[in-house]
Amino acid sequence: MFRETGGKGSWILFTLTSLLQAYTHYFGLFIAIAQYGFAMSYVGFQRLNQTGMKKNISIQTILISGVSFYFLFLPWLLVFLEHRQRVDVKMPTSAITWQYIGTRLGMAFDLQWFSSVTPLTGLIVGQFFFLVFLCLAIQRRPADYFLILTTLIPFVAAGIVSIFMRTVFVPRYLISAQIFGLASIAIVINVIPWKSIRWISSAIFLIAMGILAKEQFLTREYNASL
Repeated sequence: MFRETGGKGSWILFTLTSLLQAYTHYFGLFIAIAQYGFAMSYVGFQRLNQTGMKKNISIQTILISGVSFYFLFLPWLLVFLEHRQRVDVKMPTSAITWQYIGTRLGMAFDLQWFSSVTPLTGLIVGQFFFLVFLCLAIQRRPADYFLILTTLIPFVAAGIVSIFMRTVFVPRYLISAQIFGLASIAIVINVIPWKSIRWISSAIFLIAMGILAKEQFLTREYNASL
């Protein structure tokens, strides 16, 4: 969308990668919804105001990509429904409560490796990301709004699905949103005006990410051995 001469190849690649994400991770569907929602909103807003928007992209292009994504995902829908039925029978889940959401929100960012996770921990995480998103929104850059959407929508969708169907507010289902959330933190760190604080924050962030990546690997390796 930001290229002066955006070609069909870019949109084909975008559609295919979004489709692969949805095929490999069901919650990738919500990331795709955020992406298409952002694209429609951004192009529509820019065309309405006729500022800074090239005429090389249209709403029709986004709709064609979205419709193609929908029909290409349909063959996987039967597999998804079969998996869902199997999970409903063999894997009962806890009832969704505010305490459950708070605890899982803390676990979504692996804070259990540092201290015990409680609903208060989840509240602190929520407040922290509220400040991160506020810092991004203040800058009024399209890419920052994109990060906010792709982080929030999967969490909100997980909460809605958990209320009306089965509980899916589980950290492993929200991996994609976690990645976008961590990217949001990285962007905020990058705009800190004081160089020393920016470098120290970046170092702490990278060390924490390394520790979490190691713990995630060990956890998955252990689960695979069961």
